[in-house]
Amino acid sequence: MTNTSSWDPFFKRSPDPGFHHIRCETNLMYTPLVNKEKNVMCMHWDSTSEYQHPDARPLFNQGLLDYFFNKEVFYISKFQGHSYAPEVYEIDYKEKKVFIEWSGETCNDIVYDSSRSLDKECTSWHSQLNDAIESIYRNNVYKVSLYPHCFFIKDGNLKTFDWYGCFDVNNCFVDYEVLEGMMGKHSSHRFSEASKDGIVDFSYFYKKSLQQHIKWPNDPLPALYNKLFGNE
Repeated sequence: MTNTSSWDPFFKRSPDPGFHHIRCETNLMYTPLVNKEKNVMCMHWDSTSEYQHPDARPLFNQGLLDYFFNKEVFYISKFQGHSYAPEVYEIDYKEKKVFIEWSGETCNDIVYDSSRSLDKECTSWHSQLNDAIESIYRNNVYKVSLYPHCFFIKDGNLKTFDWYGCFDVNNCFVDYEVLEGMMGKHSSHRFSEASKDGIVDFSYFYKKSLQQHIKWPNDPLPALYNKLFGNE
């Protein structure tokens, strides 16, 4: 299996206003490691990784990561062959590592850099984003990980990762306590809002994400929500 001991952790630009120059962790689950050529990313689901500050997170454990590792593997495999799904190079089930194609950065690096523009670097990004989200939904999956840091551009194609944030349309209820270890201070209220009697409804969560919570340049997702669910 591929040795990642010399690979570098990847950090995103902070989306917080006034702090875009600061780099921070991309997620609250796995450690993203990038090879020296910056063309492969390893998602390492390791509960001991300092990237995730495990000592400060009492609900963060390997059982939680194993649950979401399995979701990552299932959904990224399900969508292999679609233009918006990155190619999977290797899955190490023992070490809990998923290796995917990589471009060196995410759309977050473009969106939150005042000197750059998605419209200039990928003129069709808006239509590709809409097409990807709609295609995933039409395949009966709610993918709630739709932020700019969950996408990258490779050879003009918009590709999305973080497939662990997927839930089947027909089976989208999850116990709140299962998810507590992956909630951040800025997102826990969204899980609470979508919860009733200790159960999180990811249909509600997903729709609110499109309507309100996930922001891209020119805010295109509310219009997509209206297209998909306008009659509800």
